[in-house]
Parts: sequence; C-alpha cells; structure tokens
Amino acid sequence: MDTGSASKQRSVLEPSRTVVPSDVFYAAAMALIVTGPGQFIPDLGLWVSGPTSAFKRAVVISVEDSFDGRVPFASFLAAGLLSQRAPSWNPPAGLVRSLLLSCFHVANSRAILFWVERRR
Repeated sequence: MDTGSASKQRSVLEPSRTVVPSDVFYAAAMALIVTGPGQFIPDLGLWVSGPTSAFKRAVVISVEDSFDGRVPFASFLAAGLLSQRAPSWNPPAGLVRSLLLSCFHVANSRAILFWVERRR
C-alpha cells in the first residue's frame, strides 16, 4: 500500500526507540482501539466501546488536526453513534478497512480546515 509521504513523517516509540512512520502508527493505534473492548471515561461517567471511540476520534482528528476529503465523515459519525446506542453492534469489515485507510490519508494530508469567526 502506498502511504504517500510517510517517509518524511516519523514517530518514536518508547522504550525501544524504534522509528515508525506516523501514518502506520496512527492506523495501528486505531486498529487497536476499534477492536478493543472500550474503556470507562470518568469525566463522562460512562463506558465507551472501542468502535464508538475509534469512529468518533477519527472524525475529530480529521477535522481538528488535518483534513482529507476522502474521509467518509457521515459514515464514521453514524458508526460511532450506532455503536454507542447498540453495544452489541460490530462494524463491518469494509467500514473498518475504510477507517484504517483514512488514517493514511489524514496523516499524509497537507490540508487543514481554517475557521474564520464572522462578526455579526
């Protein structure tokens, strides 16, 4: 799989100090989150499933930290909300593949959203 300019982006993993391309690191982290059991969020006082956390986080990262128009925002938000409302629901393999592929697109994107506050 071509990951674009991943060779220019690096993240360091501790404690072995192994250098890994950031897009690979991001996709691996999201894969662990989406397939994980979830976690208790003390600030919210509720349990959040792995798929709920992964799909919502992917949208937030895609909007706040980088932007790529190929990311299916509506599908990811729908999946996050569905997994929150129906805890026994598991995302289909195609949607998980789309999530992981979007990690590569977002990590290698040179675009961001620029917000301008309008005065009224």
